[in-house]
Amino acid sequence: MTGKIVSKWLRIAATVLLAVLLLHLAMRGVNFSETWHILQGIRWYYLAAALALNFISPLVRAWRWRELFDGEAPGFWLLVRAVATGQTLNLTVPFRTGEVARVFMIDRRKLDTAGTVAIEKLMDAGFFAALCLLLPFLWVVPKWLEKPRLSVIAMAGVYLIVVGLIAIALRITRFPRFIRIPPIKKVPFLFVTTLVIGVSGVVVNDLVILCLGIQTRFMAAVVLLVILQVGVAVPSTPGKVGVFQYLSVLGLSLFGVANASGLAFGLLMHLLVFLPTATIAAVFLLLAKRDDLRTPRAFKANRKDRNDLEEKEML
Repeated sequence: MTGKIVSKWLRIAATVLLAVLLLHLAMRGVNFSETWHILQGIRWYYLAAALALNFISPLVRAWRWRELFDGEAPGFWLLVRAVATGQTLNLTVPFRTGEVARVFMIDRRKLDTAGTVAIEKLMDAGFFAALCLLLPFLWVVPKWLEKPRLSVIAMAGVYLIVVGLIAIALRITRFPRFIRIPPIKKVPFLFVTTLVIGVSGVVVNDLVILCLGIQTRFMAAVVLLVILQVGVAVPSTPGKVGVFQYLSVLGLSLFGVANASGLAFGLLMHLLVFLPTATIAAVFLLLAKRDDLRTPRAFKANRKDRNDLEEKEML
């Protein structure tokens, strides 16, 4: 038991030290008065548009997720709550627990829900793999970024093969088919929503660049999406502190943008990514607590019994 506690605290200490190191690298050689001056000159209309897109994104994700369920799907707002909570956890906790939390928040068979999350992640991985494949045709990729780019493509390919093999194995055996390949009629909708989610990430990056008055090409927004997604996907620091800032400075420096502007972008982007999902998750949490207080104990017990009975019938 003591060993586990020590191990836990060592992991926490390591992540905090990593955050400090990344912040140091991001702020090295930065003129902070210049960064503050850039932040003071924010163009609010661009910022409002970026914020609106980040509020809409969980809704689109929930809409897409709902189409992956076989038979009767969970309620839309329950899925929105699960998506927002999962994203908030992924951005807050160093070890990605958001997907696990999403599975347990859906009141139905957990294996089926886990299967839909696997397909959803496969679609997102496919988009970023396609973007990484196209990158050399649009821009001269620096050597240090080439290996991560190829890693994203390779991991997406491996993920596709593993999910495909599991789906085939479940189809020809008696095990529950918790991973189901979506029917052909749903493919256009899933493709379009995945494209919208991915492209909106590029647009948000570009809106933040315009918001801060940074003079650079639109290609910078595309490259930043790749760099930030790869960096954020890896378990790192609490709240991703230092990660956004360091990667933003690094990514924008490829386009000749000064470190002060890169740091301003990283600080603002960190806030824009975290604030919408955390706000949505907090609103749903408050509503759930209020409903819990208004629900009589006997009714809650009966509801639990009904849920248990439904689970047994499904099994």
